[in-house]
Amino acid sequence: MISGALLAFTLSFDEVVVSFFLAGRDNTLPLEIWSRLRRSLPTPELNAAASLLIAVSVVLVLISRFVVREE
Repeated sequence: MISGALLAFTLSFDEVVVSFFLAGRDNTLPLEIWSRLRRSLPTPELNAAASLLIAVSVVLVLISRFVVREE
């Protein structure tokens, strides 16, 4: 279930167009990043969000490698 959630989270960043049509009135994180990048140069908030997303992804990959190696 966790891997499915992580896969859905990752694919939501890849499929911005699909997210754009399915989001409705709500603004998801990938759409917010995309719209801010279209309007102006990256701001410190966008850089921080991207850094956090990369860091969380790397940590989750390392944890999953550790768990698989232990079994």
